[in-house]
Parts: sequence; C-alpha cells; structure tokens
Amino acid sequence: MIRHIVLWKLKDIPDRSKRENALTIKEKLEALDGIVPEICEISVSLNVLNPEGNADVMLSALFASPEDLEAYQKNPDHKEAGKFIKSVTESRSAIDIEC
Repeated sequence: MIRHIVLWKLKDIPDRSKRENALTIKEKLEALDGIVPEICEISVSLNVLNPEGNADVMLSALFASPEDLEAYQKNPDHKEAGKFIKSVTESRSAIDIEC
C-alpha cells in the first residue's frame, strides 16, 4: 500500500479567503472518491491552528500500489481538480510512503 500525503500553502487572493479556497480544494479532492477507482481511501484536512508558516491544507490518500497512484495522478478528473489547486496555492510538498 502507498500513502500519498500532500501539503499546500495557499496564496492570499483578493475576493476569496484562504478558508474558502481550502474548502473548495477539500470538496474537489474528496469528490474523486468513487470516481477514481484506484483510490482506496482519501481525506482532506484544513489547518485550524498556527497557520503562519505552516501548510493550510493536507491530502492523505491510500493506494494499493505505485501504479494505482500513477493512474490517479493521470486521471482527467484529478487533473481538473489540480487546475484549481494550482491556481490558489503558493507552495506544495508531498511524500509517498509504504504502509
């Protein structure tokens, strides 16, 4: 099994709060459950304490294999969610671990 963890720091964007963008990210990524067959488990969490200097949003997703993670990353629905995420984030960090 592969655990895919991603952390995003959000941009300050006029007319939309970081919280609104974080909730949209959560909605878009969690909506992939049931659409992308390779996802075994997915959850998105928002940072509620000490936001200065820390990530604002965290994705934790579980896949049966590295190949399933790759298929998820190439999935058109995932890529569509990624367009929005890229538009509102200033930085991204990820790790993939065996579990």
